[in-house]
Amino acid sequence: MGQVGRTGDALPRKVALRDAADDDYDGPMITPPVAERALASLLISLSVAACAAAAQPVASAPPIALAVQASAPSAPTAPAPPPPPATASDVLARGRAPFDACYTLARKTSSNLVRTSVEMTFTVEDDGKVLGVDLAYRNRMDDPAKACMRTAAEALAFPPSLHGKQTGTIVFTPP
Repeated sequence: MGQVGRTGDALPRKVALRDAADDDYDGPMITPPVAERALASLLISLSVAACAAAAQPVASAPPIALAVQASAPSAPTAPAPPPPPATASDVLARGRAPFDACYTLARKTSSNLVRTSVEMTFTVEDDGKVLGVDLAYRNRMDDPAKACMRTAAEALAFPPSLHGKQTGTIVFTPP
């Protein structure tokens, strides 16, 4: 038998197989086609809404930000660290600022101090720490400038590969 709909049309009933778990019901399971159509309509509406939402850009982000995000690399990379210094002179060059301050101090007390150099021989421990330093001055410097140079030299850190005795020279030129 059919079911009468709103327009008066007879709609066929769908007969489903009985589930084995329904032991207390012996008859066929009847599902009205109206429920099937409503379920199908709901699923289609949800699918269309989900696809439409995924296709639209985020409203809160400005278009420029979207363009930047699209062109930006997937993972930012940090610049590669510089290679460790290969010689004591390289270590002196990287840590030069305190030595320049000492040279400026020396020139204040001795204005006739011209271009000069200081040769430094370091004793470096296995971990790169300076154990001792000998300084050989090409030109005469006063005691405060020498103490400043020694303090700056002892504060340097060497890579472990440069342990033992290392010698480097730093050259100073008046401004």
